[in-house]
Amino acid sequence: MGLFPFQVFTFGFCFLAMVPMMFKEGFRKTLDFISPVPPFKEIVKYILKSLLLLYPIVTILNYISQMICDALSIRTQEQLLSTLGKGAGSLYWTCAAFSAIVLAPITEEIMIRLVLNRAVRSIMPLWAPLISTFAFMLMHGSPQYWPSLFIVGLFLLRSRRVYGLKCAILLHGTYNLIAFAFILIGQIIESIRE
Repeated sequence: MGLFPFQVFTFGFCFLAMVPMMFKEGFRKTLDFISPVPPFKEIVKYILKSLLLLYPIVTILNYISQMICDALSIRTQEQLLSTLGKGAGSLYWTCAAFSAIVLAPITEEIMIRLVLNRAVRSIMPLWAPLISTFAFMLMHGSPQYWPSLFIVGLFLLRSRRVYGLKCAILLHGTYNLIAFAFILIGQIIESIRE
């Protein structure tokens, strides 16, 4: 929820950055609409396969990362949504859900996978995927999640390459929806215990 103004500002900034591209390349090409448009069923199947592969990898990486942080006595943080959501009402969780499931995927995919990746690719084509994925990882803060966020970034980059920006946004939103559901369930269980 604290990221809400940042997301709106970033979306506006990225949109302004894309205006010259839209005049030069056209709306569809700028927004990475692929042609021919793959059937929605195919995109859904791709997203489900990606999530079935991605979540076990992320879970294992987060577990290993947590073990390493514990072994090295590195203080780790709880998810920001959980920390801010303790004792919060339904308005907080509604705004947080909208921010995490809708705004963040749209903003981050446009900013990272479209604007940043395209800008870096024009200068250093071979490094663009790595740099944009690294930026995605760093912008999410907590170092304990960086290994898994790097993998998530690679999956999102691949989905954009294979099925376009729309697919990357849908995969990102679905990934965040599942993560948000786990956080919300954890909050409910914690409130019941108290």
